[in-house]
Amino acid sequence: MIRAFLKRPATVAFLAFTVFYAICLGFIFGGTWSCAVAAVQPDAGTTFPLDQVANNWRNLLGGATTLLPGEFVEFVVSPWALQEFRYALAVWFGALGLAYYLRGRGLDWLPAYGAGAAYGLMGYTFTLFSAGHYGWFSWLTYGPFAFGLTDRAVRGGCWRHWVLLGAVLAWGAARQPDMWLLFTVLTFVYGVWCLVRERATIKADKGRSLILGLVLTAVVTALVGAPAFLGALTDSLASRDQQIAQSAGASEAKGGVEDPAAKAKAEAERWRFCTSWSLPPEDIVEFFWPRVNGDTSDVNIIQLRKQRGWRETTPYTGRLGMPVPGPNGEITRWMPYRQHALYCGFITVVFAALALVLGLRKREGEPSPNRGETLFWTIAALILVFCAMGCFTPFYRLVYALPFGGYLRAPVKFVHLVEFSVAVLAGFGAAAVLTRFGSLKPIFWGVLVLLVINALDLARIDALYLGPLDVSFVRADNAAAVDALAAGGGKVAVCVPPQQGGQLIGDSFRVHGVSTADLAAAKGNPFQAGARFLFVTGDVLAKNADLNAQLKDGRLKLTGTYALAGQKGLMRVTSAQAQAALLEIPGAPADKESAPAVPSLKRTFNYVSALVTLLLLAGMGYNGLRAVIGGRM
Repeated sequence: MIRAFLKRPATVAFLAFTVFYAICLGFIFGGTWSCAVAAVQPDAGTTFPLDQVANNWRNLLGGATTLLPGEFVEFVVSPWALQEFRYALAVWFGALGLAYYLRGRGLDWLPAYGAGAAYGLMGYTFTLFSAGHYGWFSWLTYGPFAFGLTDRAVRGGCWRHWVLLGAVLAWGAARQPDMWLLFTVLTFVYGVWCLVRERATIKADKGRSLILGLVLTAVVTALVGAPAFLGALTDSLASRDQQIAQSAGASEAKGGVEDPAAKAKAEAERWRFCTSWSLPPEDIVEFFWPRVNGDTSDVNIIQLRKQRGWRETTPYTGRLGMPVPGPNGEITRWMPYRQHALYCGFITVVFAALALVLGLRKREGEPSPNRGETLFWTIAALILVFCAMGCFTPFYRLVYALPFGGYLRAPVKFVHLVEFSVAVLAGFGAAAVLTRFGSLKPIFWGVLVLLVINALDLARIDALYLGPLDVSFVRADNAAAVDALAAGGGKVAVCVPPQQGGQLIGDSFRVHGVSTADLAAAKGNPFQAGARFLFVTGDVLAKNADLNAQLKDGRLKLTGTYALAGQKGLMRVTSAQAQAALLEIPGAPADKESAPAVPSLKRTFNYVSALVTLLLLAGMGYNGLRAVIGGRM
């Protein structure tokens, strides 16, 4: 049975695609497949507590977190081993999601997987790992399957498709509510198109099944996604309101009446805040020609790649970033800042263009089942490009005026939807070439080679956005953290400049379960930061006469002396060998910070969501096993 299963064309195609995709991802992350190295990710943690797996279980069982299928491995494997793997796994699922949709539209394995590979490796889709935007990758694990499920559900009315549609919509909402909203709207529009497309075959009995299917989808979405929706309506909106308020400032009131001029100024500031990181029209060239205006604005990646002697990245010099207003509010220049590519692949765009040339032109006697689909995704791509241009086009005022439109920031994120549309069109284009000329073997092999080259070309650009960071010191032993915990715990103020490794030392304390004081909030004063311990190097101690005086008169007490030993961490040594010391502030609180209580409503929603998720996965596993045994896969 296993041998027969492995010989099936579907199995061979899937395994071949997975192996090839693994090679591409290995090439991109080849410099970071180690627990001692992490990729540069400014907006995400690159270090974790050593007991993080146990913390995940505590949060799950305590109802503090949502259970997602793609994150099951985090309850078994240390996050130190998952930092790059979780991004790789997500883009693999994203590629499969697009291929699943194209297979449902009747495409053969080659164009379906070729377009899927392109989508998973496209610049903006993939290189956001460089910024550390894991929430996007969480959506990517589930969201792309929504289109294939919508298509199948409307055409076939199978209840399993409706249930899984509700599930992927809910799972995709858990970590990235803004992108979930945009793609859910696109899914809804595509669903309406499917109904229009199938209107001739929808009869009264099928109409009732469609209504029941929609109700089933809504129920599953609500049960599984309740925690995400609750968080989006409370925490996410409140956080965005706070960001906008800080950027725009509150409008002034005079005599209890709001000042119209101040209100207009605040609205203009809100518009600028929401439309920062709009796609400049000239950057559209990068969809098919890479590195037009440079690579990244992250100096860490540029420097680290240069140090390693790899192919150097160049600073981004375009207008994608934040507008800089002049004294009268006019935009004088744009501060360029981006941490991602926009490259969709030259060959991807060529195949997408062929979809228009070959797919939209109907020839007599030749079937064209995806002519309408090609037209839909072409129109969608054009509209979404205008949305991505944000403040560079008046069109975005319509988006801004929609419900929640004033909460969306960075219109360039619409490029995610553009990439999906272009990848779909590329699949249709490759399929049209094979349909028209596939009887010629050189054409088939030519399309295969082009799709492989396309994926490798995208991986080549993606690799430019990888900056390897050595975290071996942070993960190594920390005798100072052990001594702080043995003394009763409490916050440690790391009084070491960043250029002398202060950030790494602070990360090391947190990894070993000791919280650190926020010196920035206390304006550098550790005694005002709620610290119980000070960690200082000999250089810092020698230059600070006040610390020496406090150590001598007993206001500070020596807890231990240490040496900083590169990959070996912080080790205890004698005073004569010491490079650093841990000083205790007598009388400072020793108790640790307690975890915030989880609201009962949130805990209940998390439990219900986890239970339904487990039931759905059990059902999927059972049906999958039956399909394998019965030879239906």
